[in-house]
Amino acid sequence: MANTKASKKAIITSERNRKRNVHYKSTMKTAVKSALVAIEEKSENAGELVRKAAQYIDKLVSKGILHKKTAGNKKSRLMSNASKAKVNIAAKKAAPKKAAAATAEKKETKTTAAKKPAAKKPAAKKATTAKKPAAKKTPAKKTTVAKTEK
Repeated sequence: MANTKASKKAIITSERNRKRNVHYKSTMKTAVKSALVAIEEKSENAGELVRKAAQYIDKLVSKGILHKKTAGNKKSRLMSNASKAKVNIAAKKAAPKKAAAATAEKKETKTTAAKKPAAKKPAAKKATTAKKPAAKKTPAKKTTVAKTEK
């Protein structure tokens, strides 16, 4: 049993993180298995499933759940199975209709942006590199001491 308050909190935190990591790993295993099954069955969406599984593995590496070499091994196994089955892993290109619509939209925004006057830049501040002269020190007042005669 934990003795200090900090160690009790650490136990709670580590349990929460463990549950989260178990969920991510389970989801990754499911994605990899579905990709491998799609490869064996030579389904049409096998390439997409392989890509998504590889992306998910990379996501787990960035979150610190999987070590990068473990992830490399998993992705290598997945890709070698895909290449043996001659599955096309390359991403599909966007339809030409979408591309044409996107370029037309870009042209429209450019013409709209061109009509607006350009905002003026604020005036640049003058560089003050010269130091101000130091304040003159006034000499200390001389106090006169009255001499007493004997």
